[in-house]
Amino acid sequence: MAAAEQDEIQRRCIRMRQDKLLQARELNGNIISCRKGKLSFQSEYQKRRASEPLIWKYRGTGNMGNIALEQVVADVDSSRGLLTRVILLTGGVDRLRILKIGKAGVEFHPSLNSYKPDCVWPLSLDHEAGHKQLSRGLKSSFGALRADITFIKAFRQHSLSTDDMMAKEVLITTRVSDKYPGYVYLLDLNVPLYYDGSPVLDNGLICLAEYKHTLWTADCDPEGTYALFGTPNGVKVLNMETGASSRLFRSTSDVLCLQVDQSIRLYDRRLTDRGPVQSYEGNVNSRTQIQFGVDPSEKVVMSGGEDCYLRLWNIKSGELLFKERFTNAAPTTVCWPRNRGILSSRMDTDQDYRDYWEDHCWGAWLGSAEGIFYMDWL
Repeated sequence: MAAAEQDEIQRRCIRMRQDKLLQARELNGNIISCRKGKLSFQSEYQKRRASEPLIWKYRGTGNMGNIALEQVVADVDSSRGLLTRVILLTGGVDRLRILKIGKAGVEFHPSLNSYKPDCVWPLSLDHEAGHKQLSRGLKSSFGALRADITFIKAFRQHSLSTDDMMAKEVLITTRVSDKYPGYVYLLDLNVPLYYDGSPVLDNGLICLAEYKHTLWTADCDPEGTYALFGTPNGVKVLNMETGASSRLFRSTSDVLCLQVDQSIRLYDRRLTDRGPVQSYEGNVNSRTQIQFGVDPSEKVVMSGGEDCYLRLWNIKSGELLFKERFTNAAPTTVCWPRNRGILSSRMDTDQDYRDYWEDHCWGAWLGSAEGIFYMDWL
């Protein structure tokens, strides 16, 4: 049987099981029985729901978010005063951009460029969800930093008060060019963004260090003191408070970037000597730097492949939940925002804006060379 026929059969079975799950719940409650034994209705329904996402592509966003994506919450100093707003930081081949996210048609200054979403999945017009429009607008007016971005990660210092769980700082790295070294920047979100027409990074963007080689990927410790970088010849460690840099270990090839055996595996760090506790089959990647993402409830893992397919697996079982192609370029970046539980509490000055985000808090951002995509389950 051809792979396409197997995929279609799997989709039909998933839709059929979802209907039967709802019937079983009406009869038996939250614990349902099947050939596999007794199962949790909530767990099974989440898997079926994850298999039927809606996906939109934003026009005119090619090469804007194919390297890095990160959603953050920032204070914006505008003509309306100081507002708390959701921002999408995107890294492409030539610059860092700040994209303002909001309700389409009402949240933006008229001088900002507008990127409108088109539904690209599901493709079948008889699928009722395919007719839904996305009210989430995306606008930007400029490149905040002209450089080839390689990595963006928001983090929160544990030294901050426990009543403020928002990420307050963003680590940004760049690629080496003929004219410039590789830079490490820190974007301080404690400093408001000036967004009256065009956003301005005034004193919020700080250069921490520069290197003679590209910084392919990075991470930082929970305290926000040290950052680690994967480079062409090993791992570098940077003390972000003092600027002191050292080499953790030397390697003859790029590190912390990519496993070339195409595998995605889950390890228990307490039992690493026993090997992976779960594997996720079907991933296609031999040489491309591709991110994978985990949803905030840690039920689903998602990754793009060099075959241009996007795949979602159940973390616990490894079951493939979704495999579809909606772009002609590999989906290389994933951003699953983790601040949905506390986002609305920060929007206390704007009821409409708060209500909007409470209704749109489960989605994920995707990026490829073709553009920026948004996936949701409305």
